Amino acid sequence: MQGRRLAVAIHHHKGKGVSVRNPPKMSFSEMNSDGWVSRLKADFLSGGAIIVTQTPANEDGAAVLLLSRMIGKPMWTTVPRRPGNADCLEDIVHRIEAVNTPAVSKMGLPVLSTTASEFGCHTDESYLSEPAEAIALHCIRQASTGGGTILADVRDLVGTLRVCDAEALRGDFPHRSGSACILSGSNDSPAIRYNPYEFSRGKGEVLSTRQRCAMAALDEAIGACAIVIRLDPGDCLILDNRRILHGRTSFDPSDGRLFLRVRLRIS
Repeated sequence: MQGRRLAVAIHHHKGKGVSVRNPPKMSFSEMNSDGWVSRLKADFLSGGAIIVTQTPANEDGAAVLLLSRMIGKPMWTTVPRRPGNADCLEDIVHRIEAVNTPAVSKMGLPVLSTTASEFGCHTDESYLSEPAEAIALHCIRQASTGGGTILADVRDLVGTLRVCDAEALRGDFPHRSGSACILSGSNDSPAIRYNPYEFSRGKGEVLSTRQRCAMAALDEAIGACAIVIRLDPGDCLILDNRRILHGRTSFDPSDGRLFLRVRLRIS
């Protein structure tokens, strides 16, 4: 599985660690070999993302839960449910698929993960005071065309920002639970919490001109650094939600594309 470059230049990160453009891979079938779990954790922490291939592509969520527990602690987070579905497992393992009637958020807006539309790069739960620290995405069924996974590493993009924009992004930005900076950490080990959709859904009017300009620069940097990879059924991508932004290209909703998602605490 090779990363496909977007129609923009990609800047090469010169720091240490495995680039998100080449996530290490491990096979689920070799899980019982000596040191497998230790290597899984080490490669995840080093590169911010890892793909476990040949993971049983079953809809019950058992395989993705097993892998998630090797990295951290699955989070019990409630998402809008489909009518009639009262299975408590859905609070931990979320189905990511296009449905005829998309789920609606507490703000009364469609949840993009329940549509077939393009979902730009973001980090999960950026509006919470304590967002998920890692995300596991398990491909059960892939679309015939489209449905690619978009990835961007904050370590790649932060060096492309002007100093004034980076400084602005380290200031407080409003979100549903209060306010927080978009960028944090050192230049060598930056962290990010960002979902542009949160600012286009009634938040933008409280942003200053400087903040708007900094966000525009960030969006441009993400576009310049992002890649698209194609996950096949049985591939489970585990990514650091504090470092790796992720998204998805659009696809035909009739293709039956299905991913399972688990959000994690790792600290």
